[in-house]
Amino acid sequence: MKKGQILNFIFTGQPPSEYSIDPGKLVGALWGIFSTQIDPGLARKIAAGLASKPTRTGLTYQLDATILLNLGGSKPGGGGGATLTVNF
Repeated sequence: MKKGQILNFIFTGQPPSEYSIDPGKLVGALWGIFSTQIDPGLARKIAAGLASKPTRTGLTYQLDATILLNLGGSKPGGGGGATLTVNF
């Protein structure tokens, strides 16, 4: 690591880009290890509990929201979105 990168990390708290961790990839890796190696049965129960289950026939809808944050990255900002799914 270069001296300037070390000083920048000391003053700003932001690690150099080669050492930054993507939170989404970290969670995905941890879930993959948990669901295949640690307790696959519990992982199936958690996933089944989170899955949407239509309870009636006819028109149903599902609203999903996403928030994207840039924590400690070199580029400021984030974003978000919403998805509405209608089944009939």
